[in-house]
Formats: sequence, C-alpha cells, structure tokens
Amino acid sequence: MRLSLFILLAIITISCSEVSENDEKRIFSEIFDTKIISEYPEKLGDSYLVYPYYVDFDFNAFLSKKLANHPSRKKITQDVFSKLNIDENIFSKIKEEINQKYKGLYSKSLYDLSTGDESNLVFTFSGLSDDLVFVNIYIYHDAIPKESLDENFDFHNNLASLDSFITFLDSDKRIVKNVVHDDGVTIEWWPNGKTK
Repeated sequence: MRLSLFILLAIITISCSEVSENDEKRIFSEIFDTKIISEYPEKLGDSYLVYPYYVDFDFNAFLSKKLANHPSRKKITQDVFSKLNIDENIFSKIKEEINQKYKGLYSKSLYDLSTGDESNLVFTFSGLSDDLVFVNIYIYHDAIPKESLDENFDFHNNLASLDSFITFLDSDKRIVKNVVHDDGVTIEWWPNGKTK
C-alpha cells in the first residue's frame, strides 16, 4: 500500500501589506528553521522541494470541503478567530484580499528554497503579508521531480493523512509560540483515490 502524508501548517495573523524580498526570504527561512526543521527533522531527508507558486490562503481548502462540519475543524477555526479577535466575515475578506494579490503568482524566493532536483517532500506557501502565511507539507511515496512543479501540479494524489497546527507571528514578523493544534483530524487516501 503506497501512501503519502500531507501535513498542514498555518501561520496566521491579519495584515496584508507589501513585504520586501529580504523579509520574504527571512520569514520563509525562519519557518523552516523554527517550525519545520526542528519539529519534523525525520521527514526532511536529504532534500525537499518548495512549490514556486503561491497557493490558496485558507485553513486548508481540502479540509474546508471534506471536514466542514467536523468538531475538530470547527474548534481550530474558532480558536484562531478568538486569538485574532475576528469573525468568519472578516476572515473571508482577508482571504479574498490575499488570494487576489498573490494566488498563482510565481515567487523566486520560494523557488530558491528547494534543496534538490527531486524529493518526496513538497512544501507550498500562501501569499505572504507582513505577518501571515499558510504552509502545506506534502510527503509522497515516490520522489517528485522539481521540473514537474508547474501551475497544474496535482498535490492530492495518494494523500494519506493530515496533521495541522497554527502558529502566530509577532509585530516584528518573528514566530512566537502560540500554537493551536488540531488533534486527530486524519484523512487517508488509497492509490485509487478513495477515502478511507
């Protein structure tokens, strides 16, 4: 049985102003150093790839569709809204603004983060503001060639499971330790695409 693992990381705050290229690179690097490399070292292996296009800004589009009414999904959403002092309407406006600004755009800063020509590990990022980005981590059974990461790349083939947590950045765009962890939300996919 060949499975792949999908892990969602979401780093969330409110504003959507311009971010310099240097800040962009620093924030991405800090995410890898403080959250990914330190917490998932066994999954990094010898190399990883970073999808060079900004993806959808949301808690997780897959979760939104598949687990909209799941108690854990509702709890993590409400916990985040409470910490940010916002509601669903405000969040929807933020989402729309960021997606209009970033979604689908190519980023050399993202491209430059890849550490090899192929890997079982692929990261995606949403549009980045002064203090906000969503990060998806996909782990596949077979290595993915870097050149296949185009605008039409299918991320959900053989999706095995999902783990998600949300971390907040402070006003200096540094990662802080406020974490909302999604306990036990798991999606398993078999090679034929059916959900377990």
